[in-house]
Amino acid sequence: MSFVLLAAAGGFLASALAVPLSVRLNFLGTAELLNKLIKPGEITTKIEQRTIVAPQTDYFKEAIEKTKNSIVAIQSFKEGRLLRSGSGLVLTQDGLIATVNSVVPTEANVFQVTNQGKILKAKVVFREFTNNLAIISVSAANFRVVRFGPDLPELGKNLLIFAKVVDFGKDTSLVAPALVSRVNEEKKTFKISADYDINLYGAGLIDNEGTVPALVSFRNAKPNLIPAIVINSALNDYLGKITGGKTSR
Repeated sequence: MSFVLLAAAGGFLASALAVPLSVRLNFLGTAELLNKLIKPGEITTKIEQRTIVAPQTDYFKEAIEKTKNSIVAIQSFKEGRLLRSGSGLVLTQDGLIATVNSVVPTEANVFQVTNQGKILKAKVVFREFTNNLAIISVSAANFRVVRFGPDLPELGKNLLIFAKVVDFGKDTSLVAPALVSRVNEEKKTFKISADYDINLYGAGLIDNEGTVPALVSFRNAKPNLIPAIVINSALNDYLGKITGGKTSR
């Protein structure tokens, strides 16, 4: 697994800010990352899995600060037993959160969200199985809403997968490098190269500006993205049902 854990309260350690992420990952004994740079002209319409270039931590420092309170940890239980855990993206200040159906399975009967050390009860209010998308709701105010970015990032762009995990009752940040490996302008879709990690389901894919072009899950151990445009459409569908007309966040 290629990831780095970050304390939610403290963020990055000052001494680690200038260290390349690939070095830190290898030091932590995680999966090997290639360090060779991609030369101009080598990127055409696809970049293979093994040509991932690990981004620098300081490159994403500001982006993580902007995003860290807009991504939450989610846990699903059945009769007191933990079934699944993952992350979600805050869609509205009053507590609507996007995640993937596999993080909040239909057989679970209790859902909870952990955000900045606070544990909140949640309920599933919307499911869209075609895209494996779910919207959950918590009774809270003043959430920081995620900022969605362009639907199509540039081919070869370094991105970061940003997740939250619960550690001793507190939410802790988890990051992993990703690279835009394919862009389909006609279909308005893109793919990324990234290592499989069960902890990254429902994570946000962020760029260096702190915007989120997609939500992350995996299919057959390969990244599967739910684009921002699909999430916004689902949100509007849900709001339309409860308000009688489509309402954007």
